[in-house]
Amino acid sequence: MAKIIDGKQLADNLQAELRDEILKIREKTAPDFDFRPSLAVVQVGDRPDSTVYIRNKLRAAEKIGVAARLVNHNFPLKFQYPSKSGLNLHSFDENWRKIMIFR
Repeated sequence: MAKIIDGKQLADNLQAELRDEILKIREKTAPDFDFRPSLAVVQVGDRPDSTVYIRNKLRAAEKIGVAARLVNHNFPLKFQYPSKSGLNLHSFDENWRKIMIFR
């Protein structure tokens, strides 16, 4: 017999757990350090499907208490690897914990 899984409910539960965990960490570190997980998403190009995917990820991140921002770069289509000359990773604040790159 097949088991029906409610993906929306699973996602909502996971987001609630993550939000609670982030709040607990922030409460523990609050007197000494204002910790907030962060994510910078670098979009290389302008694929519509990537734009929608990224927008949904940014919304989900904010929902659970993760600071998230989008950085757009218009590299040529043959661009393969970020380099210091094309993508200045040093321009990101040191508090940004993760960077995702999409094309």
